[in-house]
Parts: sequence; C-alpha cells; structure tokens
Amino acid sequence: MNNLQDLFKDRIMKRLKEIGKYSRLIFNDHLSIILFGLIGFLLLIYQQLLNQLSGEVSLTFRLGLTSLITLTLVLFIQFGSPYWLNEPADDAYLFGCGKEWLSYWRRGLFYSMGISALLLVPVVVVLMPLIAAVSAWQANQSLLLIGIILLLKMLQLFNLHLNVMRTPRHPKDRFKAGAFMVSLGGLIFLSLWVGHPWYIGLYLITILWLGLFTLMRYQRLKDGRLDFHYAIQESLKQRARFYKFVSLFANVPEVVPSIKRRKFLDPLIQALTLKPMNRYQYYYLRLMMRNDIYSGIWIRVSLFIAIMYQMVKHSVLLSVLLGGIGYLLTTIQLLPILRLNHSHPFQKIYPVQDEQLRIRSFKQVLLQILMIQSLCYLLGLVVAMGFSLDVLLVLLLEVGILVGILYGYLPFWFHKYAGPNQILPQKK
Repeated sequence: MNNLQDLFKDRIMKRLKEIGKYSRLIFNDHLSIILFGLIGFLLLIYQQLLNQLSGEVSLTFRLGLTSLITLTLVLFIQFGSPYWLNEPADDAYLFGCGKEWLSYWRRGLFYSMGISALLLVPVVVVLMPLIAAVSAWQANQSLLLIGIILLLKMLQLFNLHLNVMRTPRHPKDRFKAGAFMVSLGGLIFLSLWVGHPWYIGLYLITILWLGLFTLMRYQRLKDGRLDFHYAIQESLKQRARFYKFVSLFANVPEVVPSIKRRKFLDPLIQALTLKPMNRYQYYYLRLMMRNDIYSGIWIRVSLFIAIMYQMVKHSVLLSVLLGGIGYLLTTIQLLPILRLNHSHPFQKIYPVQDEQLRIRSFKQVLLQILMIQSLCYLLGLVVAMGFSLDVLLVLLLEVGILVGILYGYLPFWFHKYAGPNQILPQKK
C-alpha cells in the first residue's frame, strides 16, 4: 500500500464485500420471503395499535408504550460504533506511522456516521405516529426529532473515537457507552412523558451540555498519544459482534459455536431419545439441543412467537399466520445442518453412508423440535386467549401447516437443494 488511505480503501471494500456476501446468505430466496412476511405482519399489528390509540388510553397503557418506544430508540441508537478497521499485525508493522492514523480512523468515523443515519432515519419515521399518539410531539415534527437523534448519535460516535487518545494527566479518560445509553434512555422517556415546551427543551439542554463536554474533552486529548492497543481491541470486538449477529441467520466460519450441556433441556433429550435410535438421530438430536447456534434458533423463535400472540389475541387468522411463520423460520434455519460436519470422526468411522436414513432421521428430529415449539405456542395461546375454542382452532390449523412443511416443503427442498451429490461430498 502506498499510504494509509489506500489501506483504508482496501479494507473498507473488503468489509463491504463481506457484508454483501452474508446479506445474500441471510436473505436467500426462502428466508427473505418469510422475513418480509414477518415485517408485513408486524406492520399490521402496528396499524391496529395506532387505531386503538385513537381513543382514550389508560395511564398504565401509555406508560408501557412510552417505555417500549424508549427501549426501541435506545437499542437502535446504541447499535454501531466507529469503524477502526485494524488488524492485530498493524501493531508490529504499521503503527510506526504515528498520528497519520488519525485521518485513517476519521474516515472510519464518517462511514459509521453514515451507516447509523441510514439505520436511524427509517426507525424514527416508523415510530413517529406512535410517538405522536402518546406524547406532546406532533407528526409534522419528525424531521426535528430525526435531527436531534442523529446529532446525539454523532456526538456519541465522536466521543468513542476520542477514546483512542491518551494524556499523562488523563490516562483513564474513557467515554462509557453504557452509561451514556442509560442516561439517554432517561432523557427520551422524560421527553415523551412531559408536555410543551419541555419535550423539546430537554433535548436542547442535553445537546448543549454534551456538545460542551465533547469540545472540552477534545481540547484535553487532541495532543495526547495514541492508544494503538485500544484501536486493535475495539476493531476485533466489532468484527466479533458482526459475526455473532450473522451467525443467527447463516453459518459463519469465523464463529465457533460452543457445545455445552443445557440442564433444562436434559429431560427433553431423555424423553425424545427413541429406542432403538440410529446414529443420525442421536447426532441430530444433540446437535439441535446442545449446539448454541441451533438450539438458540428454535428457543428464540418459540419465545418470540409466544410473546407476539399476546398482541394478536383477538384474531385467530393472525395467530395462525404467526405460528406458521415461526415454523418456517425454524425449519429454514435448521436445514443447513444436513450439510455440516461430514468430516467429523463420528461420521467417518462408519464405512457406509445411508443417505435415505440420514434424511429420514433428520425429518424425525426436526418434527420433535417443531412439536416442542407447538407446546410453547399452546402456552402462549392459553395466556392470550384463555381456555377457549379459538385456542383449539388455532392449534389445529397450525398442525395443518406443520404437516404441509414436513410433507410439502421438505421434499421440495431435498430435491432442489440437497441431492445426494450436494449433501454428501463425492468420494474421490
């Protein structure tokens, strides 16, 4: 590389290509349809909620919605940190460039600001009708709120950027993102709760204070030395967070899942261990129960759908659609297991690879997992609707969807994506 700017261009392009690669894996032709369907479903629930807010709402209901809006905004504002784009080898080979790295990191800061804006603007636009319904904010003030949120995010990113500088008098001058988010959550909640004119005044006072704090901190640290170790560690943490997020939807070689015993699942493993059990069933059952990635998939989906039932408890159709989406999300994300671990000693010690038995065993274990999901759905439905005929109707229709997945979608997937030459590697 001729200079650090060329190095930055090379690394940012590499990172963007990596993001594009994993985005294509996440939004494959099947999963993307399910995800967009889920988004449409959530928007429908959101519309019903807005219609409900057109009348009088209780203080408790308003308090709950205000807390939910605050939590959503804080989570999205917290997402994203300055792009450092450093490698461990930089410490030995490139950090002799000294403060030339500041311009390199500054470009990463601008990229992170742009990406944060692309994320936060649509979030605020979507939430604005709900914000206007429970607070003194008006729907036509969305641009003002967007500007305030973006300004707070930019100040947060710049303060995190200043963490790379040190002075002898202030060796531990670090901007704590966690403390900032807690304070910001309190600010957002108060601005949604108080009336005119304080709902805007609180933001203006906070921005003025945070701006002065940032300016004073910059003046204090601008002539300090650079903490290269901090930049490398933050870059590695940022990359690890990215891979961990992607691993929720796709297989990531950089993430090595932990295999551990989940004691609360031991009774399920014992109950589902059929006698006699072939080696494929034994392997797949424990993979779906004890692998952090795969056990996390069906556990998270089950809990999410059970919680969502509480929001659509007056609609049988929406409850059925929600359960069907949950089944499909679980199935699609567990299917790649068929392509894994062909070189594992557990598989290699057997001279005969029975393809049909393997697929049949996978379907049996997947059915067991989906039945566990059905029990979670049943509990969520009972909490939402009580013991009623509607619960029985929803459950019967969801079982119909489950049968359709097992005898309709799975054979299609096996035929199109997982023929014998694709599941098992050919023998040389």
